[in-house]
Amino acid sequence: MMLRAGFLLWIGLMGLGTTGLWAQGLRFQRHGHSSATPLRSALCLQEGPKGFIWVGGHEGLFRYDGDLLRSYVPSDPTVSDTVTALGLGPDGLLWTGHEDGRLCRLSGDSLRPVSLPERLPRARITGLHSDSAGVLWVATYGAGIFACRGDQLWHFTQAEGLLGDEVYDLAPDAQGRIWVATDRGINRLWLAQGQPRLDTLPTALPDPLVLSLCPDPLGGMWLGTYARGPVYLEPGGAVVHALPASEAWSYGPVLSLLPLGQEVWVGSRASGLLILSRRTLQLRDRYDRTHRFGNRRVYDMHQDRFGNVWLSGEKEPLLSVYPYLSAVGGEENIRCLLALPDGHRYLATNDGLYVLSGYGASPVPVTGVDWAGAGGVISLYQDHRGWVWAGTYGGGIYGRSPGQTAWRAYGRAEGLPDGSILSIASNGEALWVATLAGVAYLPLDGADRFIPLDRTRSPALDYVYQIKAAPDGSLWFATDGGGLVHRDRSGTFRVFGEKEGIPPVIYSISLDDQGHLWAGSPDTVLIHWDGQTFQRYGPSEGLRATDLTSVIGDGQGRILVVHQGGIDVLDQTRETFSYFGAEWGLENLDPDLNAYARDAEGVIWLGTQAGLLRYLPPPAGELTQPVTQLDAVWIYLSERVDTSLHVFPYEDRHLTFAYTGLWYREPEAVGYEHQLEGYDPAWVATRDRKVTFPRLSPGTYTFRVRAAINGQFEQATVASYRFRIQRPFWQTYWFWGLVLLLVTGGFLAAIRQREGRLRQQAHLEQERIRFQFETLRSQVNPHFLFNSFNTLISLIEDEPRQAVSYANQLSDLFRNMLAFRERDLLALKEELAVLRTYFSLQQQRYGANLRLDLDIPEAYQAHQLPPLTLQLLIENAIKHNVIARARPLTIRVGIVEEDYLEVSNPLQPKRQPERSTGMGLPTIRARYKILTDRTVKISQEDGYFAVRVPLLPPVRKPG
Repeated sequence: MMLRAGFLLWIGLMGLGTTGLWAQGLRFQRHGHSSATPLRSALCLQEGPKGFIWVGGHEGLFRYDGDLLRSYVPSDPTVSDTVTALGLGPDGLLWTGHEDGRLCRLSGDSLRPVSLPERLPRARITGLHSDSAGVLWVATYGAGIFACRGDQLWHFTQAEGLLGDEVYDLAPDAQGRIWVATDRGINRLWLAQGQPRLDTLPTALPDPLVLSLCPDPLGGMWLGTYARGPVYLEPGGAVVHALPASEAWSYGPVLSLLPLGQEVWVGSRASGLLILSRRTLQLRDRYDRTHRFGNRRVYDMHQDRFGNVWLSGEKEPLLSVYPYLSAVGGEENIRCLLALPDGHRYLATNDGLYVLSGYGASPVPVTGVDWAGAGGVISLYQDHRGWVWAGTYGGGIYGRSPGQTAWRAYGRAEGLPDGSILSIASNGEALWVATLAGVAYLPLDGADRFIPLDRTRSPALDYVYQIKAAPDGSLWFATDGGGLVHRDRSGTFRVFGEKEGIPPVIYSISLDDQGHLWAGSPDTVLIHWDGQTFQRYGPSEGLRATDLTSVIGDGQGRILVVHQGGIDVLDQTRETFSYFGAEWGLENLDPDLNAYARDAEGVIWLGTQAGLLRYLPPPAGELTQPVTQLDAVWIYLSERVDTSLHVFPYEDRHLTFAYTGLWYREPEAVGYEHQLEGYDPAWVATRDRKVTFPRLSPGTYTFRVRAAINGQFEQATVASYRFRIQRPFWQTYWFWGLVLLLVTGGFLAAIRQREGRLRQQAHLEQERIRFQFETLRSQVNPHFLFNSFNTLISLIEDEPRQAVSYANQLSDLFRNMLAFRERDLLALKEELAVLRTYFSLQQQRYGANLRLDLDIPEAYQAHQLPPLTLQLLIENAIKHNVIARARPLTIRVGIVEEDYLEVSNPLQPKRQPERSTGMGLPTIRARYKILTDRTVKISQEDGYFAVRVPLLPPVRKPG
């Protein structure tokens, strides 16, 4: 097969791929430098309840949404602009602490000073926290601690038992106590029976000068000291992790801390960002001005709900990084990987086989075999006995028992059908291998020969890319041409192919923690088998992967799909994808099928032609899709209104909605869909972050917007806003009642006069027919008169300058209508003249949003039809369809069939249709029923509504 040939060529040419990774280490993103108000300093960070990032600095307070910075300064000019602390109050609103000791609270768009029961000393505020009891805790440098709840205020200084009045930081622990960092150690504060309590940490610290605090997810507390680095205390207060006294800390004071899985991140005053092992506190990585970072000083760190870590510094004020994916670098052209439980990792390249003893260790060549001479190692495996197996390309397979240095070779002489070993697996009973000539197995009962699998039992196993053993001892095979093959413990094979929707070629298979199977096909298909049914994920479900090579479960409910252009990550619970691709420097990865491994700490290592990638599975709960927020509502693009306002007067019916899809990792990839229920039920796709609806009609509406990546809107969060446009006075019930009373009186008078005339003609059948016709015809005039007066009143209110012109045209229209009133039929040419006058009146109301397309050949101009037929049909289309700038209405009038005139328009039904009088189309049908046997035809199909009326023969001229 072509795929098989291409795969063999790919193996043979490994090492010729291009580098697509970013520089070694984490990928930091700069923020705020390109905004209209660039960020010049950042001292503290806080994530708001809606997901926005708040930054405090020397220039004031800033809100960041991934694209735009919005600045806030205190409404009182006497308050210092410098924000030194941020925190959320008991009501969820943002509080700011300032350099001059003042407190402010963000209310709407205003940063307003807060007056406490007692005035605070003018000492710099260094920390803010609101606890579950509704107490706001305020730390200051020089004036101790303040606690405020309602009209109660408590003050703690050295006189009340505080170890020092110079407080550097405060943080809550799992028990709700407030830890206080001073230059003499740690105090803890809490409320008991409504009264504050204070104690001193009994544990002797390696360094009593504590500059920073950070709660640990496991319940303990991290302390950043001045001279001895980070210290971890368990919930009871005992020191669990600290540098041995014999080891010096040479990286300076610790200003901020952030525990992340098996690591702890340390922000220092002079050495940038330090990443330490949580267990040993040994340095794993460092970022400063000489190491791809740009900052020597890291003031604050925060991890948001998407998993990003935000850092504030002096040179690059605001940076973010996704901490779970990094480029390790090292060896290139990696063909396969193996992680052992003891922390060792095997790595095979074009040059040989290497072993790494731990994180950051240099690779050491594995000796005893001429690996290059054997064709290079392309598969690695460790069985349940601890044996390490290395499969080569052409040189067979080598095995080494635990504690031994010598390798045992197996080739054709030992039963292998071929010397190229594509995959290795063990079900506990035997070691299974996939070769270029089929599958073979080695019983693990002391046998020294492989047994080729009988191909007649499963022809689909002629060519196998990968073998995986399930926890129950069964085996799965990914084949070229045979789909998926399963072998149970009894040795029975079952093939899953086209009948089950499985592509014929499967490259990679993986088993998640639930034992479910995941398989990847080069046809951009990811397959899930839960033991009962198969589920497919393709481009329509959000999969971007092309040239898929590996499928890997991360142990935290996610599936990694590795491909040429990067990594797609499927969240199994939410069924949404997130992506790492070209924007992350991951284009042209050129990964091998076996170039991945998951170590004992859960870290996934990915080998590429450019080096190693390290993927640390994020904790459960990390959001994988944008969070949609309605940011603002504007009237006429000038007046910003509070989103708590839900009723607008008629004159404020021009509304603009601004919204944001928070996704800091790749904000330019966010797409939006919006809908205005009550106006247009359809979801409208856009990349814009605002939408305007002009001249909304009175009524109730609900605006909805959602944001997603790669079109995954089905799982997107929706922000909604319900509001109402009030009716103008001329659309109120009392106004309509008055108009209706006047018009009804006129109608009754006209009807009485008409009935008197018709009674005089009732003796003859011809006069009876004329009476019916006159009755039906008279229905038109009051109907149109009523709507015309209503339109004129609307123009007088909204557009008085056009009211005079409209009145003149209306007069012309009524003059023509009176002239044709006594005629039973009208020439089409005359009817079109009346129609143009009527349509001109409507265009003054709707402008370019209403269009008329006339296509009447000259030969039909003399044909006849009842007067005002076209006007009724045009009026009917205008009345029942949406007419707006975004959805203009085009009405077409033309000749179809034989002597039939068609009026058609696209269906754009209003969400709240206007009440119908029932006088339009029934009136036309009744007229034609009196005049001719030919019928009026009405159709609705392919999104269009059409009415066809017969044209009656022209009047023949005498002679």
